[in-house]
This record gives sequence, structure tokens and C-alpha cells, in this order.
Amino acid sequence: MYEQSPSTSYQDILQQVKKMPMKNKTKIIEEFAKLRTNRRHRPSRAFENVYYTFDLYNNFGMFRDFHRHRALTLERQLLTTDHGYNIPNEIKILGIEKDFKDCMNKTKETFDKIRKKYPEQGQYVVNFAYNYPYFMKFNLREACHLIELRTVPQGHVDYRRVAQQMFQQINKVHPSLSKIMKFVDMKEYDLERFESEKRTEEKRKKLK
Repeated sequence: MYEQSPSTSYQDILQQVKKMPMKNKTKIIEEFAKLRTNRRHRPSRAFENVYYTFDLYNNFGMFRDFHRHRALTLERQLLTTDHGYNIPNEIKILGIEKDFKDCMNKTKETFDKIRKKYPEQGQYVVNFAYNYPYFMKFNLREACHLIELRTVPQGHVDYRRVAQQMFQQINKVHPSLSKIMKFVDMKEYDLERFESEKRTEEKRKKLK
């Protein structure tokens, strides 16, 4: 560990930390990780000194879920139909792909008419399934909260996969620091909300 006195500056501490062997740094991170017995135990504020920026491109409905996280910097643009859309597998399985495409195309036709004069107001008619580019910047402490929360089994498959990819990228560049994110769920679920809804229904029955 580093030695600190009343006159020790932040730069002095930083230099001592840089000289510390990697195995010692990893040990410290592992000890902090042990303190977290569930995902609601936030990492210490020391983990706010590392930042990540992600350039994202996903449907606007998913953006709205990520947008709810406030401890981050987010740069966005106007919502349009310019970036196309993806057809969910559920739509194909149900055999309503044609109806889905008709809905999306009508959205685009309406938006294109409105945007000529009112580009901001035109956003209100854009279907949330249209893709939307934006970027997010946040520190490791917030990344821990966001990624662990957005990979829970009952989360929507769209943002679960993006959050999982975020974790993989952080783990790639910072394999030691990423140890603090103990509760990231990397599994795939067919019916992500089914078990959660089933438990809720069982609670309702007990209240009757």
C-alpha cells in the first residue's frame, strides 16, 4: 500500500500507486469485490476514476431504457427513420412480418412528410423500433450499476445483449478492474420475463 501523510498530495499518491506491483493492485481490487455480496452494494468511489465511452446503435425503445441512467454523459440527436430497423424474431415466429413492415413503412412515410417543415415535432410519429445512434460515457462505478442491472434475467433481450457486450469490452481492456462487476449475467433466456411474471402472479394469489 502507499504511505500517506497530511502533506501528501494526490499526485504523490498517484506516483506511489503507479510503482505498486500489478499483483498488489489486483489483490486490492479483489478485496473490494469481496465486500459486494449483491449488486446493490455499490463499489467504492475510487472506481469513479476510470471512464469508458460507448458508441451505440440500437432501437429507440432500448435507448429509452439506457437513457434512464443519469450518472453518465449522453450525446444524442433527433429521432428519425434514417437508420432503418430490425425485425424481432418474435414477429417472424408469429407470422406477422408483413404487418410489422407495413407499420414501419407508414411511420416513415408520415415522418418524411412532417420533417420537411417540422423536424423536431416529426419525432413524435417515429416508431420506437427504428434504430437510433448515440454515445454514452460513464465511469466504472456507474458501469457496474448499469451493466449488472441491465443483464438481469427479466430484462429485455435487446438491452441485455448490449450490456453484455459492454462488459466484454471492459473486461478486454481492464481484466483486473472488471472483477468489481461480480453480478453480470451473461446467460441467454428464451422467456426473459416469464419467471418474474410467474412469481408476481403467485404473490397476487396469496393476497386474495
